[in-house]
Amino acid sequence: MKPAPTVADVLDAARFLYRHMLRTPLHENPALSGLTGARVYVKHENHTVIASFKLRGALNYVRRLAPEARAAGVVTASTGNHGLGIAYACRVFGVRATVFVPERHNPDKAAMMRELGAQVVAAGEDFDLAKLRAREWAAARGLAFVDDGDEPAITAGAATVALEILQELPDVAAVFVPVGNGALAGGTGVVCRAFAPGTRVICVQSEAAPSMYLSWQAGRPVETDRADTFAEGIATRVPVPYALEVMARRVDDFLLVSEAELLEAQRQLISATHNLAEGAAAAALAGLLKVAGEYAGRPVALILTGANVTLAGLRDLVG
Repeated sequence: MKPAPTVADVLDAARFLYRHMLRTPLHENPALSGLTGARVYVKHENHTVIASFKLRGALNYVRRLAPEARAAGVVTASTGNHGLGIAYACRVFGVRATVFVPERHNPDKAAMMRELGAQVVAAGEDFDLAKLRAREWAAARGLAFVDDGDEPAITAGAATVALEILQELPDVAAVFVPVGNGALAGGTGVVCRAFAPGTRVICVQSEAAPSMYLSWQAGRPVETDRADTFAEGIATRVPVPYALEVMARRVDDFLLVSEAELLEAQRQLISATHNLAEGAAAAALAGLLKVAGEYAGRPVALILTGANVTLAGLRDLVG
């Protein structure tokens, strides 16, 4: 098993990343504080150039590629945001990117990947089957496949989100983290355990796609038959063992929320912050709403992980 990223890895990632991106804002939100009773701060990862935190891990991963790997190109699979991050990072470093997406994918995200120069291949009914096809395609061509949840450099890059939160809000009682492949959750745990051991790391996943929740509870990977959530960014059916290992001793709690709770939290986030929030990003608020009584009057941070909502999805949300 690959080692978990160290604090030194995270600090190194942060020093590198600020050459290519600005720190994202952390804003206290009175409307969400009134709704929950906690002092709610929103970490706006929707303000990156790809409107997602995935930019951080992708840049940190691609910059560490050996020269021969850069020359060959990068292959990955994604429901959208990780693919956007890889496409952007490969554009920065002049690397060829191929991204496999599920057949039922977010067309806006796929179009953005192509605009960034990536080759996009639709294959497989869901994300995990797309990942399988991507692995096969890469192996047949002798190319390396990058798995979002299985790369220490990606986890270290994602961990810089938590580093920024603690630098601005060192007394934060809890950080609520949407969970898909688990890189952000694991990275948040690494940072909080090192710099703020009293800060709770609370993971949130949809009950319609609970593989990581079930795996964390069981202490071993647990696959599910389907991942039927509308929030494609957390629609994981097959857990990643490395991500689970990093999370195991660094996450304090894991919550499941319903699709209806996710949808309502998405509406509340958009209304309260006047920012777009995709379904996956709403998981943090949905989780807080389930346990808000535990944090009355205390500062908590919600990671708004991304804002890549399709126009059709937005019409459904407000219609």
